[in-house]
Amino acid sequence: MEQLKKKICDYIESHEEESVKFLKRLIQEKSVSGDESGAQAIVIEKLRELGLDLDIWEPSFSKMKDHPYFVSPR
Repeated sequence: MEQLKKKICDYIESHEEESVKFLKRLIQEKSVSGDESGAQAIVIEKLRELGLDLDIWEPSFSKMKDHPYFVSPR
């Protein structure tokens, strides 16, 4: 476990500048409840850069509203 922790810490340290740049871009993007698309696009772009295959879909309020764990601020 200690070896894995060291690998993670080394990775974070070696990618600090890139990570800070990404996070600055993300927090500068407008992202308010109901209008998160700008921030979502930044995250999608980053995940694709990392080689991930994404399953992107638009949630359906009418299907989710009756789920016992669904909470809506609207």
